[in-house]
Amino acid sequence: PTQCPHNSPSHADVTYYVARSGAGVFDAGTIDWTCIVGSSCHGRASSRTHLVTRQVTDNLLLAFAAGSAGGVHPAHDNLVALRISSR
Repeated sequence: PTQCPHNSPSHADVTYYVARSGAGVFDAGTIDWTCIVGSSCHGRASSRTHLVTRQVTDNLLLAFAAGSAGGVHPAHDNLVALRISSR
């Protein structure tokens, strides 16, 4: 759960997993990622959100460009910690 501007409730999802090939796969559950990384959101994201999203993007691109991200950065299941059932 998260709060959007003007205190409207919303949610955010991010997924990272390692494919059978060993490739790391990242998915941000938002259509605004590119808008927030750039400068075209015009009030839809705070400056802190912009900075964090830019840093996450930089980290991902550097890790993926270095080679098999899945081998260097294995995924760790956190369903139990989030009280989510996989059934």
